[in-house]
Amino acid sequence: MGYPLMDALFAHYDLRSLERLWRGSIASYGSRLIALADGPDVNAVSLWLPPNSGTSQVLPFLANGGFGLSPATWMKLMRYESYAEAMMKRNTQGDCWYLFDLAVRPSCQGKGHAGRQLRPMLEIIREQGSSCWLETHDPANVGLYEHFGFRLAETGTVSGSDVAHFGMLFNG
Repeated sequence: MGYPLMDALFAHYDLRSLERLWRGSIASYGSRLIALADGPDVNAVSLWLPPNSGTSQVLPFLANGGFGLSPATWMKLMRYESYAEAMMKRNTQGDCWYLFDLAVRPSCQGKGHAGRQLRPMLEIIREQGSSCWLETHDPANVGLYEHFGFRLAETGTVSGSDVAHFGMLFNG
């Protein structure tokens, strides 16, 4: 469907595969996850983890969609999680916010929806004197996040693929 990380994780995927991944991911963080949506039509959504929220939990992930993933996808996902976690640890003190996901409906991109998701949370993070970590796999997104005050902290390649991995840090 066109996002580099998803293309690397799934041999073939559709909305059902993405739903399994999202449901499992959201369940694995439970009540620690903060979700923002722009309204009832949900043209944009962002998912945030506060500092010291810990890692995802495997059993809720499996029970809420993970069992529907192929063994090959599961192994790729585990390798990816290890890689991403190591990059974050190299570049943060570990007590920062984490922007888990930011998604804008394709027909709504370029209309300010991302900014309306980012600005309120980044203001809270700034007021706390905290920082925020995110990863993106699309080089076009780097400039978007830089516009909102993130800086590129590290660039790499997702293990077992040719997918670029951009780790970015916002210091509040």
